[in-house]
Amino acid sequence: PAAWARAHHVQHWADGGLSDLDNAALLCQRHHTLVHTRRLIAHVRAKPDHLGRHVVWDLTQGSYDRHLERQRAERAANDPPPLTPERLAELVAIASRKISEEHPETAAAEREWAPHQLREHDDLGFEEAWHDEAFTPEILEEHERATRLHLAS
Repeated sequence: PAAWARAHHVQHWADGGLSDLDNAALLCQRHHTLVHTRRLIAHVRAKPDHLGRHVVWDLTQGSYDRHLERQRAERAANDPPPLTPERLAELVAIASRKISEEHPETAAAEREWAPHQLREHDDLGFEEAWHDEAFTPEILEEHERATRLHLAS
């Protein structure tokens, strides 16, 4: 009975799981302990499967950890590369369109993304200069100088 059950986050909130019904399962104390001990993941379905289950468990020990690994790999595949000094110089060149004639293979999406990625690093002072995409040679030179000083410190 539901009165004997405990709510369980299918994906723990500390691992990015939401506190909503799409990420919840009701478990008795024994099964709640079992799920945590065996590190199990479940899939919460909007409609029941052919057996009438809304929550379907992967009973393979460690399935929760494998789920997290797959999720992290998917996120990492879409993450931008780390902001190294070389990548910063490349972003400035892309954003200023200096690189467009030299490297036509640079995608339009990359050119559009570069100012946004630079703006995230407000500690480098990009937020105002890049706001209106004012890519004057003077501004670029000043930011390149500030970037070199910042990265050297």
